[in-house]
Amino acid sequence: MKFTETRGAAVGTDSAATNPTATNCDFTGVNITAAKLDQLPDLDADIASQLSSLSPSANATAASSDELAQVDIILSHGFWRLYFGGSLEKQYQEQQPEAPIGRHRLYIICGLLLTCGFGLIDPLLAPDVLISTWVVRYGVLVPLLIIQLLLSFQSFYPKVSSLFSTLTICITAGALIFIMKSSDAVMAIHYHGLLLLVVLYGNAMTRVKFWHSFLWSVIVLLVYFINVGNVAAVDPLTGYYATLLSVVCLVGLLANYQIEYQARYFFLQTQLLHGEKNRMEHMRDELYKVAVIDSLTGLYNRRHFDEALAIAWRFAYASKTPMSLLFIDIDCFKRFNDTYGHTRGDQCLKVVAEALSRVERRPSDIVARYGGEEFVIILPGMGETKAESFAESIRLTVEELRIPHRATTVKDTVTVSIGVSTVIPGPSSNAGLLVEQADKALYQAKDEGRNRVVVHQRTKRNIKQHFDTVTSL
Repeated sequence: MKFTETRGAAVGTDSAATNPTATNCDFTGVNITAAKLDQLPDLDADIASQLSSLSPSANATAASSDELAQVDIILSHGFWRLYFGGSLEKQYQEQQPEAPIGRHRLYIICGLLLTCGFGLIDPLLAPDVLISTWVVRYGVLVPLLIIQLLLSFQSFYPKVSSLFSTLTICITAGALIFIMKSSDAVMAIHYHGLLLLVVLYGNAMTRVKFWHSFLWSVIVLLVYFINVGNVAAVDPLTGYYATLLSVVCLVGLLANYQIEYQARYFFLQTQLLHGEKNRMEHMRDELYKVAVIDSLTGLYNRRHFDEALAIAWRFAYASKTPMSLLFIDIDCFKRFNDTYGHTRGDQCLKVVAEALSRVERRPSDIVARYGGEEFVIILPGMGETKAESFAESIRLTVEELRIPHRATTVKDTVTVSIGVSTVIPGPSSNAGLLVEQADKALYQAKDEGRNRVVVHQRTKRNIKQHFDTVTSL
């Protein structure tokens, strides 16, 4: 990090020379990044659980603006093809609940039992082609259903169950049509009832996707009219069954289409709701930043400091542990503004704030801007000796920045004075006492010449009060 003064020699980590005639402070090359909300320190243990109520939670699932725009377009134009395309279609397929596999197996078992059971009436309906009928029934359909049942125990099956069901329905319907065409028996016409049962089973029980249902319905009707259509044209009963089969297929398709359309419409509405929720959460986060983050430095502001101090005080009181507070003030900052201007003054505040946030500290410590050129640091659970050492490291960190300041009475760079106060909260004390003591220590540091750390010295009365508090705890 380098700081230079115009019309003078460079001042930085390599040189401490300054030009007394300089009138400007150049911050070129200084990387100043305001702390973002998600980069601010979280608090440890019990303090963290209490302070979590002061900040909003992040959202995990967010729909992009492009996807929301696509949703609006689809809703306005419709989606009669039952296909969204792109990432939206992928999301829809991933979010579709898988059909209960146990229920699906039950349907397969029922189909298997019915297929075997209806074989008992084959001698009555098609005695002339009984052997070929049983070969088709027990040599093709039953093994097919058994294979599907076994495959249902595989992990990949739920994703392809619709295709397997489509294949099974097509083969079963084709087998029944083959038997009707092959048999010359009068009773063979009643296989139409079994065919209608297969169609109803396919539409109502298997819950296949619409386009799969459309596929097997078209295949079944084509195979039926190619093989039995000539009979339906001359036989009224066969014609009646052909009409009934067409109506059942059409009604089943309309029902499947409506079910999937409503499911996709609900998905789109859910995406819009999620988008609105994400937008509101983003607005909430922005409002939260405005409420608790100092816009200039990126640190917590006075409001958040007051809330965090109250929580840390209650925790220290309950756990009987000490807590410390650092009051930090940039020395002769008014003269800095008068000499270099308020723009350079704001830049100086940003650099100092960044230095404070970079100092190695615990996650539970809170750094905030108190107002003007004053900063505060809450140190829960830290005793006086460690707090004083920590304050000294901060003072050295700011001094090592070597920000030119020719108008100060301390030295030729920006420095800070720090007041330290440590207490163990008791029944007769409050958080205001901690702030008051740290403020007094800060003013003592200024009176003693600035650029130093002063720990608040208790009077005899305060020492006695502190001793009584500790012994009572």
